Order: sequence, then structure tokens, then C-alpha cells
Amino acid sequence: SILWRIESGVWYRRLAGSQENWLPGGVHEARPGHECLSSAWPAQARIEQAMLQNEDRAAATLDYSKFFDRFDPSFYMGMLKEMGYPEGLARMQADLYDGFTRHIKIAGTYGEAILAESGMGQGCSLSLIAANATVTIEFNMLEHATPSVEKSAFIDDRTLDAQNINELEAAIAEVVKMDQLMGHTTNIDKSKILATTKRVRKKAGNIEIGGLKLNLVNDFKLLGHRCMAAHKFVNEDAEEAAAEAKRRVQRIATLPVDYKTKLNALKTSPIKVLTAPTQWARAKVSTIGTLTTDVLRVLWGKTRTLRCSEIIFGLLHQAADFHPISAMVWQSLANARRMMQKDPKMLQQTVDSLRLRERLETEEFLRQKQKNEALKTTATTGQRNLESAINCDTTSVPPVSTEVPQAHFFETEEEAQSIEQKTAEALNKRKRVHLSVHEDQNRSPWDSQQQVPTPPPSRHMSIDRWPNWRGCGGGPGG
Repeated sequence: SILWRIESGVWYRRLAGSQENWLPGGVHEARPGHECLSSAWPAQARIEQAMLQNEDRAAATLDYSKFFDRFDPSFYMGMLKEMGYPEGLARMQADLYDGFTRHIKIAGTYGEAILAESGMGQGCSLSLIAANATVTIEFNMLEHATPSVEKSAFIDDRTLDAQNINELEAAIAEVVKMDQLMGHTTNIDKSKILATTKRVRKKAGNIEIGGLKLNLVNDFKLLGHRCMAAHKFVNEDAEEAAAEAKRRVQRIATLPVDYKTKLNALKTSPIKVLTAPTQWARAKVSTIGTLTTDVLRVLWGKTRTLRCSEIIFGLLHQAADFHPISAMVWQSLANARRMMQKDPKMLQQTVDSLRLRERLETEEFLRQKQKNEALKTTATTGQRNLESAINCDTTSVPPVSTEVPQAHFFETEEEAQSIEQKTAEALNKRKRVHLSVHEDQNRSPWDSQQQVPTPPPSRHMSIDRWPNWRGCGGGPGG
């Protein structure tokens, strides 16, 4: 009832401080100064650091099945009294749940009354203390069984991650065993596991709960945020949020209210929906562009002219309140600042990750620079070798004569044969010289398919009247 909700809220405010005496640091639900990001941020930070260092790390998210519906009121009241719960309040709650009846509601119609044997009100503030006690006992058990496993929880969402996959598998087995002893079960369909390296993924894919294998994924959704074990953006959640924000903007544009009310609705509804899942991801550029256009129409209208978006978002209004990209950037920076101010350990871990990323990027830049310089040097050397192979030794090659050769007839046959023999010897000598020049390049300017020029067949032609040959050693004139 409404009266009990008010009374339970007052009692919770009085008991919130006392539970700090037994709550571990990894339990974040219903605690002052804690939020959903308190559980998701450290897990993602450890995964990110392992990916940067190329280290083994695996993380699993385990979800309870019908968490509050499986509470046994009489058992939990006795357990809470042992943990410092007021005895009178415990007795009052036990009487409240004694003979508790429930109704199934479908489409506004209530079914017949059902006598409930277990379950505590999910909307009751005092039920959160019972939920904290359940997770605390389980985490204290894991602290003794598998101390190297990192643990965090927010109501019924538990996250375990460890560098040793065997330790993580043992922790999951202990959690499942304790859940059964306490009357709870783990929802296999919502439970997932991821790993940073291939060898760990192979092992993680074989982990089972009750004979069923855990879902092996590259990313999983944790309390509205997306934990990823791969260097990529996962924009499914951001796309859904942007689509919902766009629908709300279009509805606000048609509301029969004044301009100031539209601005307040625009700032508090669609922009908040858009920025919620964009801590480590964002929607597509095209989606953000259409959303920005819709927001601009609400701010400035369809009939006005000179609708410069820079002036409207930058001067007339606060960009972080209405511009989608500016709002996402502001929200990410504000969340990071708030989380690092709360926990100095988280601040140091973030600084170490940023320095490590900067060092890796610098090393990769230098590696690519050396590779490019090596390729440039190789290309320059190859170009020089090619030019030297084409031009050869141009100092010994006389310019090509443009004169038309004149025929010369020998006096005797012996004179023609002597000149022919000298020509052949000169050609062989030229060939040997060029082979020695190009020996280091494993090539010869004398192609196997290229025939060595021979003197004209006529023995009556004079050698000093032959035309000069173009190229490297191509004939007597070369």
C-alpha cells in the first residue's frame, strides 16, 4: 500500500547507515554515493587495461532469476536480525508477509487470488536491505574461496572478472552452488562471459552452469552500459536510444504548449535518453544528424529564416542542453570526473590506462614511420638501379650521328674479312664489360632474346661508314 511504502522509506533512511558496517565495497545498490556506473566502470577499466597490455582476462555477468520473488520472508527476517536489524521491524514485516496473497494482472484484468509461500515486495525499500545481505554473504564466501576474483553487484546483476580463467570458473561454480542452497537460481539466458585473448575465449566457451554453457560474447550490457572486450564501437544501444529520442523530439514539436515548456521538455526527456548509454559508444553519424535537424526545428521552427545551427546552438542556447553531440561529450566528461573524484584508485587506474595507450600509440607511430622510411629507401634504391641500368655508362657513348651513311667499297676480299673479324672482337669485348658492370644487380643489359648486331652482309661496306647504334653497346658505333 501507499502508507507502507512511505513507512518503509522512512525506516530505510534510518537503517541505511547501519548496513555500511557489513557491506563490502563491491555492492553498490541502495547506498549513498553509489550508482550503476560504480559497478560498470571498474569492470570495463580492468578489461580495457588487459587489452592494452595483451593480457589474459575474462569477465562474466550473472543474473538472478526472479530475485525478489524467491525471498523466504521468515528466513530472511531471522537472518537480518542476526545482522543488526531491529527486532520489532522484523516481526512486523514477518506478519505483513504471513498469508500474503497475489493476483496476476493481464491487460488490466486481475486473476484469482494466489496464496504466496515466498517473495518480498520489489517496490518495498526494506527489501533492498535483504538483497544487499544476500549478495554480501555470497561475496564474503568468494573472498575466501577465490580471493583473486574481482566482484561487483547492483541488486540482482553480479559481475565477476579475473585474470586466471580457472579462478573465474571456480567462482562461478561456487556462486551457483550457494544460490541453490539459498533458494535462488541463475538465469542462464541473461548470463554472459567474455575474454580478452583467444586462448582464454576457448576456455571460457566451455564453462557450464547446470549443464548449460554460458553465452560467449565480445560484449555484454551491464546496468545500461556496454562492457567490451574488443577495440570497436558497439552502437546498438546508442542507436536504440537515438531512435527513441527522435520520436520524443517529434512529439514535443507538436505539443500545444508554449515555447518555454517545449524547451524544458526537450532538455529533460529526449536528450537524457540519448546520453544514457553513450559513455563508451555513440550512434551513427547519420542518425545523430537527423536528430540534430529535428531538435533544430523545435528550437527555431519551420517558418523562420536564417536558421544557422552554429548560432542557435552556440549563442542562443546552451549546446550541452540541446545539441546531441555536445550533450554526449558533456555527459561522458561529467561521469568520468564524478567517478574519479569518488575513488582515487579509479583515478590512478584511468591515468595508467591513458599513459599506456599513449605509449602504445607512440610506439606504433614510430614503427610505421620506420617502415615507411624503409619502403621509401628501397624504392629510391630501386629507382636508381633502374636508371643506371637504362642509361648504363653514357660517358663512353658518343652522340648519335644524324648523317646519312655513304657506302664504301673495299678493294680486295681479304680487306673486308679483316674488318669483319675486328668488328666481332670489338662486340665481344663490349659485352664482357657490361656484364661486369651489372653483375651486382643479377641482370644483364643483353637480353637472351636480343641478338648481337652483326655487320652488313655485304663485304663491300666500310666499317667507318656504318650507322651509330643506339643503346648500350649495341654496335660498333656504341
